[in-house]
Amino acid sequence: MPHKITLTGSATGPLREYDRYVAFDMREKGSPSAPKGLKKSTFISYTVFVAKKAFNKTGLTKKSIMHEKILIQGEPTLDIPIDECPGEVGVICFQ
Repeated sequence: MPHKITLTGSATGPLREYDRYVAFDMREKGSPSAPKGLKKSTFISYTVFVAKKAFNKTGLTKKSIMHEKILIQGEPTLDIPIDECPGEVGVICFQ
């Protein structure tokens, strides 16, 4: 089965454009309480990658993305070059 991830929140940095996709950063944390015996999740920074065609359908712009609440569903990736993925984990957006 493929691995999946869901992020909710706002972009923490500007939208970056590449040839076939756009990228932006998000910083999220886990729930306020963890199961007994486990530590709470700390903040994790994510870089989200969205195909340009899919991004254009969202109605978001470079200016509005910083002020909108966003729901991202996708797959985590560690295979994007570090200069394009400043976050700790990259997320390839499917929805």
